[in-house]
Amino acid sequence: MSKSAGGTARTQTQAAKNSPKPASRPPALTIKPALESRQGKLYRLAPRLNSNPGALKSLIDHARELDGLRRRMQFALPDEMRGRWHLARLDEEEMVLVAQSGGWATRLRYLSRLLQDTAQRIGAPRPHRVSIRVARESKRRSTLQPPGPISDQASRTLQRAASATADPRLRAAFERLASRR
Repeated sequence: MSKSAGGTARTQTQAAKNSPKPASRPPALTIKPALESRQGKLYRLAPRLNSNPGALKSLIDHARELDGLRRRMQFALPDEMRGRWHLARLDEEEMVLVAQSGGWATRLRYLSRLLQDTAQRIGAPRPHRVSIRVARESKRRSTLQPPGPISDQASRTLQRAASATADPRLRAAFERLASRR
């Protein structure tokens, strides 16, 4: 080992000793990082919900159970159907699915027998009927843009149409349109 290599190693060791130690993370963040990515922020509420069971805990448990059933049922459907629907209810009376659009809802209706058989196969009760609902898309309200200017040729055409029209309201509308230059 050469002198320069040993000197470099010694310098790196001294630098590591002199550098401040990284701050330790709080224990709540290092418990199970995989849970954080899978379940969002609910993992922080889990100890509180277990110590104080109530309506919120039962609701979360029911949602998790439905999501698990949905995941197991999706493997019985064609691949393109995955992620296009959610399971909203499953009991002996009815299975309620919420589809992304009307097209996916129609496909799910054709597969209702398969869905009933799959529910029974995975250990859930076989429902008497299958209901498919379509989720409303949350659309942002579009802001209307004022009409832009028109070309000179379009303006001349509208002026000619206004002069050839006998109806005074239609003539006024053509003239308003022609004035947008």
